[in-house]
Amino acid sequence: METKKNEFCVLCEKPIKNNHRNRSKCSPCTTRIRRYKMKEKAVELLGGKCKRCDWSGNIAAFTFHHPNNDKEFNISCVSNKSWKIVVSEIIKCELLCSNCHHIEHSKYNEEKFIEAVKNYKLMR
Repeated sequence: METKKNEFCVLCEKPIKNNHRNRSKCSPCTTRIRRYKMKEKAVELLGGKCKRCDWSGNIAAFTFHHPNNDKEFNISCVSNKSWKIVVSEIIKCELLCSNCHHIEHSKYNEEKFIEAVKNYKLMR
């Protein structure tokens, strides 16, 4: 029985390179899957909800905040690192939703800035 070779990725429908035609997915889609699975495990490890507001939902909206600025690598780009190495980075982090992470890094919540906004007179 002859095995049918895949010419197109089942996810993105782009052509699969000649040397990888025995696969059903192209390399970029396979990498996306590995990254998703790693993030899914990381979110689960940190409790599956935002540490600040308790939000839980789609993992695309979760971020990994390094409160001590001791980041060795970006957790979102770890498709080729071992889980053991990834865990050593994850445990340094707080799981935050995108909103809370943006607020955490915002310069708009500084008292001096807020005071300047209150005192700013628009030119008309």
